[in-house]
Amino acid sequence: MNIWGRSWWYRLYIIVGIPAVIALSVLASLRVDAREPSMLPVIAPVLVWVAGLLIFQWIFLLRDGIDPVAPEGEDPPAETTEPPLDREELRAALALGDGKEGPGARAAPTPQTFAVRGFAFITALTLATGGGGALYITGVVDATIYPFGAGGLGIPVIVLPGLALVFIGVLLLPLQLRRAVEVSDAWLGDLGLRVTELPASRPFPDSDGMSARVVGTTVYEGERHGRAVRIEQAMRASSVYVARPVPSFAARERELTLVPEPGAPHSVTRALGELSAHQRWVNIRVTGGADGVLVERKRGANEAAQALWLDDLWLAERLADAAAADSRADSGVSSQ
Repeated sequence: MNIWGRSWWYRLYIIVGIPAVIALSVLASLRVDAREPSMLPVIAPVLVWVAGLLIFQWIFLLRDGIDPVAPEGEDPPAETTEPPLDREELRAALALGDGKEGPGARAAPTPQTFAVRGFAFITALTLATGGGGALYITGVVDATIYPFGAGGLGIPVIVLPGLALVFIGVLLLPLQLRRAVEVSDAWLGDLGLRVTELPASRPFPDSDGMSARVVGTTVYEGERHGRAVRIEQAMRASSVYVARPVPSFAARERELTLVPEPGAPHSVTRALGELSAHQRWVNIRVTGGADGVLVERKRGANEAAQALWLDDLWLAERLADAAAADSRADSGVSSQ
């Protein structure tokens, strides 16, 4: 979500807000009565600024939605055969448009509404816990209840809203996880894909004892244009497989350009030659054969790298079509 790059109001809020908060806190600390010190005037500017930051992001989500992560660079000209850099535009170009998403996917929450709900919860929890803690420390609201008797645990009244939000969040966690899968399925629906596997959390011993580590891959599968498609995403690698028999070939990235190895079909060489050098092709290896076309990528763990599977799907299908067309031409079979 790149609000910084899309809203000058947000940049102004941060650039002006940070020195203003520091100045207000320093002035408040200088004016505190040493005989009856109160931290509320010192903490209040920070709490208000942080709350404003969260609310600002919430409003931005409601208005503009989630900013698709795209590789760096300029979009290719409209007349070229290269895929667009914008993730939503590329997804639209890859969409099947044949209703594969189904009525259930249309009714599912969108990534935007899902993110807005999350920001609303985070904002409320921040205000309840941070603001409540400041009020308790400064003595503005210091009432305490003892649910287990006078000698039992004391719970400040001011933390009850935060505890209630945490309790509600824990109760709703299974529902939110299910909704997250629904959002993913809805987003993938018009591509003819669905999530079939998710990583698992496994215990892992370390120097501090036992900790959890996420292992495994996220897998999308489906049928596109009459061909089986399987996409696997791991932490540092990904692959896209399109099941369409083609003549054997291989290609790999060299200096941001996809270069075919000797013996590749002419159509594959021509299709790769039409692609300009770009960062999104880095660390790619493509192989084709009787089983189909496989695009493999070593990648980083950042969000932009994880979104490059759309480019890999576009590339795999383009090369599968090109190689198959070349095979039909060599065998004298008409494509009409």
